[in-house]
Order: sequence, then C-alpha cells, then structure tokens
Amino acid sequence: MHDCSIWLDKRWWDYRALFCDRPATYKLACNLLVSVFGQWTGQAVLGLLLSAVLDTARIHDQVSQTNINLGLACLQYTMAVTGAFLVDRIDCRQTLIFTMSTLGLVWLGMTVATSQHEQTGSVASARAILTLICIFDVVFAGGLTSLVVLYPVEVLSFEMRAKGLAFSSLVVNAAGLVNQFAWPVALASIGWKIYIILMFWCFFQAVIIYLYIPETRRRTDFELDDKQRLNSRSSVREAKLSKLPPLPRPPPPAPPSSPLDEDVDVDEPFQLPRSFVGGWRRSSWQV
Repeated sequence: MHDCSIWLDKRWWDYRALFCDRPATYKLACNLLVSVFGQWTGQAVLGLLLSAVLDTARIHDQVSQTNINLGLACLQYTMAVTGAFLVDRIDCRQTLIFTMSTLGLVWLGMTVATSQHEQTGSVASARAILTLICIFDVVFAGGLTSLVVLYPVEVLSFEMRAKGLAFSSLVVNAAGLVNQFAWPVALASIGWKIYIILMFWCFFQAVIIYLYIPETRRRTDFELDDKQRLNSRSSVREAKLSKLPPLPRPPPPAPPSSPLDEDVDVDEPFQLPRSFVGGWRRSSWQV
C-alpha cells in the first residue's frame, strides 16, 4: 500500500498509519460514521420506554410483559440472521440508506402516537406505540445488526484493520456514553419531544451515508483506495458520470505501407529456384 504498512508492522503503539494520507483518513472516517450511527438510532430510548408503554396498554402482568420481551428478542434474532444471509446479495450502502430512512419514518409515527397518547391516554395509542416498537426492532435488526460490524471492517484496507478496529472500538464506547447517560435525562426532561430529535437525526444520517459513504460490496481494497483518491464524494460523482453518454471511439489507424508489399504478388505460386533443385538431385545421387 504505502508507508503505513511499515508503521503497522514495526510499531504496535503507532497509530499514525490511520492518518498518514487522505484515503486512509477517509476510510477511517467512514468506519467511524457507520459504527457511531449504529449506536445513535435511538434503540436505547425504546428500552426505557417499553415498560411504561406496556403498563399503559393495560398489560400489567409481569409474566405477560416478560413474554412480550421474549417475543421481541426472538424477532430481533430472526431478523438479524436473515439480514446476515442477505448482506452479500444487497448493496451495503443502499441497505444503510433504506434502514436509516425507515427508522426516521418510525420515529415520526412514534412522535404522533406518543403525543396523542399523552393527551388522551387511550389504549389504541399505546398499542400503536407498541406496534411501532416492533417495527423498529425488525428494521434495526435486519438492516443494521450485521452491517455495523461488517461495513467498518470492509471499508478499511488490510494493513489498517487491526488498529482501525481498535480505534473504532474506542470511539463506539465513547458514543455509548450518550445512550447510557444523555437519553434518560433528555427523556425525563422533554418527554416524547425527544422523538422529534431522533427522527431528524435518522434522516440526517441517511443523507450523510448517501453523500459520503462508498459501496464496499464486490470491491477490493485497491479499488476503494483508487476511488477515494480521486474524489471523497465518489458515490454522487459516479452516479452523475453513469448518466453521461459514452464517448465515441476513434477509428483504428491504417497500417503503414511498404514498397516491398507493392512488388509482391500474392496470387503468384511459390517456386523453388533451379539451382536448389539441381543441387538436391546431385547430392541425393551421390548418397
């Protein structure tokens, strides 16, 4: 690749290989964006909300709530396995855009249903919230559970993966602090209005993925490196160039003429000289 491989092989403590040039930095940025986006879609808020929603839906029995949690866990597992089987058949970039956009629509529905539930306290609104939670789990497990692990590995080159994943793990753990401490405080302070923030954030993530995240399916490290050297916004540029008509090819040049070619008659049969034939007869007679 370049001098980065020397640093990775010789110095275990040196992380300059992740920032040594523009393609390496861009690959690391794509790795961190997808990893952090997978943590900040709002799944931590749903865990805090589920118990209160079940109580409002008049499901107070502890056994019934446990069964619902078990059913959601089994549903997430099934969709995660399904997404793992489909990850090699569908483009990663398209899956990420579709998943983030769908989660934004789910948060839009959550905003409407929760605002109505706060005003009326009806069972129908509580069941609508529970249905949206199930849809969120299905979309998140099928679209992100596999890709938040697969894509950060694929986008890094072979020489960067060890330290790149270590650095990514550090950033993901730091991003997890928001789920651990920020969302509970925000949910207690502003209530269901936090869903509006999550809705716009999911749509914002979809736009960022569309503009800056390249496709890694069926592409080698060298193809990704060349693509990111030319233009960091290669996804949009490639889409624009694909719509242009192909340039006409120039006609092949004519072969150069030679004066020897003009004297040669192709139709004239080939004849051996008489001296060659006579010499061959005399030598055979002597033998």
